[in-house]
Amino acid sequence: MKIMEIIPHLQTGGGEKIVVDLSNEFADVGHECSIVTLYEPSKDDVLRRYINDNVMTATLNKRPGADFCCMFRMVKYINKYKPDIVHVHLAAIMYVLIAAICCRKVKFFATLHSEASREAGSGISKWIRIFLFRFKIVTPITISEESEKSFEEFYGFPSKMIPNGSSIYIPKTEETSKYEKYRDSVDYLFLHAGRIHKVKNQLMLVEAFERILHRGINARLLIAGRVDDESVFNQLKSHFSERIVYIGEQSDVRAIMSISNAFCLSSKMEGMPITIIEAMSVGCPTICTPVGGCINMIENGVNGFISQDVNAESYELKIKEFCELDKTKLSRIKERCVTEFKTKYSIANTASLYLNLFSNEKE
Repeated sequence: MKIMEIIPHLQTGGGEKIVVDLSNEFADVGHECSIVTLYEPSKDDVLRRYINDNVMTATLNKRPGADFCCMFRMVKYINKYKPDIVHVHLAAIMYVLIAAICCRKVKFFATLHSEASREAGSGISKWIRIFLFRFKIVTPITISEESEKSFEEFYGFPSKMIPNGSSIYIPKTEETSKYEKYRDSVDYLFLHAGRIHKVKNQLMLVEAFERILHRGINARLLIAGRVDDESVFNQLKSHFSERIVYIGEQSDVRAIMSISNAFCLSSKMEGMPITIIEAMSVGCPTICTPVGGCINMIENGVNGFISQDVNAESYELKIKEFCELDKTKLSRIKERCVTEFKTKYSIANTASLYLNLFSNEKE
């Protein structure tokens, strides 16, 4: 099959990571795959370096804001390269409207990476999605049981559901060595990775972590991610210290996960976090909030820890519970993480499910 993946850009979000990993896997198993971004490449497109040589890339050179001409460039591009499948992500669905109506020999799919109503937004964005999905012009795909439930509640009909996955990662000394300094003088190293934004709830996380420090637990928290909300970042700054360290946006978070004791996810809302899957792949347990697909992925005390709510008090208790684990229990949790990654969340499994869906819908 000729598969075209379309996404706004290739920064470090979960949607962007799944596009790169899926495209590489599709190409590795013999399909012709391309990644098309709406925006031209920029220095923030850090995931481009992970695209395999046998995956073609292109851009539609979308200008900032609404760019209706981009819809027609999309039609022209699809007619030129004649893919069998067009697979759209995030806000790129807006720009396949005309192509999906006109290019009837092509099958269109869209993966929702967040809760359905949140990703739909409002106004024209919402109504384009309703039109494309309701009239079966584009096949919607959700990424977790909670994501699927949110879709049916919002749109009134079911979607296809395919869990996210990630590529296999084997830590290399040169990748992990630059982060080893953060393990010095502490018993526990925790990592949080995510864009700085109120929905990621980092202010709650640092409050919970400061409570842990006041309990006398010898730990350090690293916060990695681009700044999407300056007001949140400015509030976080007052909490930064030798024990709560902001390290900026990082493209190799699994290198840090591989030397961390646990990964912290504090969100108020999620789809199915790629970061949890990445942490599992290197045997790093996750301490998360009970949102979105997290509740389908994490079983408390078995493959990670999940707080009662999104507040500092309950999150603090889960960090404390993790720190009180004996070595045997911790070893079992880490082993369970790796096993579940291999059996449920490897990109090979995810790509196989997508290819089956593409083939069935194409017939």
